Amino acid sequence: MSNFNTYRSCLIPYESEIVALRSKKPPMPFSQIAKLLCEKYQISVNREAIFKFIKVRAKGYKPCQYA
Repeated sequence: MSNFNTYRSCLIPYESEIVALRSKKPPMPFSQIAKLLCEKYQISVNREAIFKFIKVRAKGYKPCQYA
C-alpha cells in the first residue's frame, strides 16, 4: 500500500507565494519563480515542476485519504 505523504510536493509550503507571483500583471515566468525559490529558500526546482504543481492545484486535486 502506497503512502501519499511520500509523494507530497516540496512546493506545498510555498504555494501561496507562487500563486501570488503568477497572479501579478504580467505574471512572473515559471523560470524566474524557480530562480527566486532557489535564491530565497535554497530549493532546487525547475520551471516544469512549478508549472505542473500549479496545473494540478488549479484543477482542485486533493489526494485521497484511506482509513
